[in-house]
Amino acid sequence: MELTKKQLIGGVIGIVAGLALAFLPPPEGLTPQGMICAGLVVGSLIWMIFGTAKEFVVMMITYGLFIVTGCCSFTRGMGAFAGTTWWITLTALIVGVVFARSGLLNRLTLNILKRFPVTLKGQMIGITAAGVIVSPLIPSGTARLAIAGPLVKDMSDNVGYEHGSKGANALFSAFYTGWNLTSHMFLSASFNCYQIIGFMPEGYEISWTRWLTISLPWSVVVLVLTTLFCYKYYNPKDGKDLDKRYIVEKLEKLGSWGRGEKITMVLLVAALALWITESYHGIAAATVTLFVAGLLMLFKVITPKEMSNGLPMDLLIYFGLLAQFGGIMGDNGLNDFISGQIGPIITPMMNSPWVFLPFLCILVMALRLIINSWVTTYTIFGVLLVPLCVSAGIHPFVAMFTVYVAIGVFYAKWQNLPYITALAVADGLTTHEKTIPYAVIYCITCFIGIAVCIPYWMMLGLI
Repeated sequence: MELTKKQLIGGVIGIVAGLALAFLPPPEGLTPQGMICAGLVVGSLIWMIFGTAKEFVVMMITYGLFIVTGCCSFTRGMGAFAGTTWWITLTALIVGVVFARSGLLNRLTLNILKRFPVTLKGQMIGITAAGVIVSPLIPSGTARLAIAGPLVKDMSDNVGYEHGSKGANALFSAFYTGWNLTSHMFLSASFNCYQIIGFMPEGYEISWTRWLTISLPWSVVVLVLTTLFCYKYYNPKDGKDLDKRYIVEKLEKLGSWGRGEKITMVLLVAALALWITESYHGIAAATVTLFVAGLLMLFKVITPKEMSNGLPMDLLIYFGLLAQFGGIMGDNGLNDFISGQIGPIITPMMNSPWVFLPFLCILVMALRLIINSWVTTYTIFGVLLVPLCVSAGIHPFVAMFTVYVAIGVFYAKWQNLPYITALAVADGLTTHEKTIPYAVIYCITCFIGIAVCIPYWMMLGLI
């Protein structure tokens, strides 16, 4: 595929900027080797911003140059592929592929929905609740949306809502809220979460339970307020009830539980229990998911070919390389230099979390108009913020979590791949123009959620 004009311009700018920086005389605090590393870092980030190549391709080229120019050894550069974080990402994705393909997702969703009222409010709460329950079991918001979207559209059609109507938009907002915004709530709900914790330096590790504990106030605020505001805004005057027989008939069509569904359910419940209780038994989450993935293949719930076809290898490669990015910068003196240069500007703001975190949230939301990629956005902020947070006595996770939730905006359609997926799989249920109010509601509730978290995070000693 030929490069666009924008990609070509970005490619040239990245090369020129990288070479210019690499051959400049080093300022005080940096060595010539550090300048080469800086040139490669800046050049790679420019390529990502302009979309000159896929992020994993940019990283592969950058790491090749890191090794050739002496910025790191091959062992240092590839070290994350032997680490627990990369392996838990790989095995969690395998488990997610099995869960999505087994038919278990639709069965669980329908069983949850039948316990809620058939009114619009009940349907919205039920759809959101189903997403919350299922999300920690599938590490991809896009995959969850792709599977649940047709079911939500079918529900809307059964009720009799016209596509694009208020009722249809209300169900769509509940669907997206419960099935994708929960990607921020659980460590195991998105591969992006594993990439976020990959930025954490030694001594700042985040477990499954720790992630949930830190994210809980934000998640509750966003889920409750978003659902409430969307119900108030989209509630039609002629709201209709879902046919009580609809869910029963759907479950009857699924028939009895299959062997694969039973095995998957038992293993997933066991895995979730072990993730939550990791601090008591000491078995690492990566070890748990390794066992589960192996057992799923042992019992032939998934074949090796199905596993390989379902894994996003580009993201796995990118994640494994990204995990060492900050460490290599530190080895070459860049982290200390950046902290010394930017620290005096940002640190005073960091002294007040009531200023720093809301400002960071708004800044990221605004920059998403310019930077298309989620991965590029949190890579840039991770490189800049993590060493500064450590120096300022702030747990870097709270800053990266703020960046992560702010990245998820969708006031412009192209900003958000899961959102585009949701619109597509809902098959005409609504349009982007109809959901812009919902997008604005998310921005507002996201900001409120971060504000609510500040005193809670202070109480936990994170800031």
